[in-house]
Amino acid sequence: MSYLYIFIATAILSISGISSLPHAEIEKAFKASDAGAIESLMNEKVLMTVLGKDGAYSKSQAKLILKDFFTKYPKGKFEIIHPGKEGASAFSIGNYTVNGNVFRVTFHFKKVNGKYLIETLNIEN
Repeated sequence: MSYLYIFIATAILSISGISSLPHAEIEKAFKASDAGAIESLMNEKVLMTVLGKDGAYSKSQAKLILKDFFTKYPKGKFEIIHPGKEGASAFSIGNYTVNGNVFRVTFHFKKVNGKYLIETLNIEN
């Protein structure tokens, strides 16, 4: 009987996506203009393009760039419009809407130690 409970618990945990893409955390962070929360979801190095400016940055540098973006465009509405699929080349696309501007936000993820981390972040008009 205890094997049945273990099997059911394992099935539920695998279906719920313990190592799933961090969509809820990303949505919450964008809605709150929380660059620090997004930084915590990043790999150690991240490729970023924000409104035409691009580069390879450390997490702390990326956080500063996002803070600057959120200072100009604070607390908008964020929605994942294409959740992508988990796998070796996982990605997601969202829209960030603030003050009549709609920004397309694209994330590429890398699985590190069983957790998906942002490897590439693009924000464009």
